[in-house]
Amino acid sequence: MTADRYRRVAAAFSARVEAVPDAAWDNPAPCDGWVARDVVRHVVEWMPAFLADAGGPMLPIGPSVDVDPRGAWANLDDALRSLLDDPLVSASTIAHPRAGTHRLDDALRASGEYGPRVDVPADADEQTLLLAFTGRRP
Repeated sequence: MTADRYRRVAAAFSARVEAVPDAAWDNPAPCDGWVARDVVRHVVEWMPAFLADAGGPMLPIGPSVDVDPRGAWANLDDALRSLLDDPLVSASTIAHPRAGTHRLDDALRASGEYGPRVDVPADADEQTLLLAFTGRRP
């Protein structure tokens, strides 16, 4: 079920966000040129924009990632959990105008925003698999 999978992945991301010491938000991230705060910013800004572009529901605006990265993530996480808990919303489909019908791998690589896939063990956790898929070193 989508909601259960989201909760597992979000819980792991939440644990990482909570583990970042206050003084470490500007430390380098796995993405070249990014800091820890940028990873949270990417998720917090990308997901609402993606849903809006697809005609999906508007998500509530939370605190700025610059001021409160933990709070910004918690706000988005709460909003996404609420959507997934709504049977009408979670059963609906969306069509994104820019996603097209490309294979996921081809579409990501063509964007220029992702590097080549990184090899990781087949039994790696979902977050490590995602990082490796997008060309980031876990």
